[in-house]
Amino acid sequence: MSLGLLCIAADISRNQDLIIDNINGRLVPSEDPMALVSSVAFMLNNPEKFVLMGVNARKTIESEYSISIIADGYMKLYRGVSSAERG
Repeated sequence: MSLGLLCIAADISRNQDLIIDNINGRLVPSEDPMALVSSVAFMLNNPEKFVLMGVNARKTIESEYSISIIADGYMKLYRGVSSAERG
């Protein structure tokens, strides 16, 4: 996603946190291999949708998962743990 490519992934909890189906990637039922095949075929047959979803995937990573955002989150976590230990 950080490279501007959409992700086709199993429709499970952690993936649902990152991927908005048909916006920045595709979510398919985890126990349905034909759904995966269909999703890949759809993307190959719709290159404009493939490109648009890739652009959206990159925007998602930049806006929610950049190094600075993740680092800030860890710093807040560490400060919270540190102050709780002193408290």
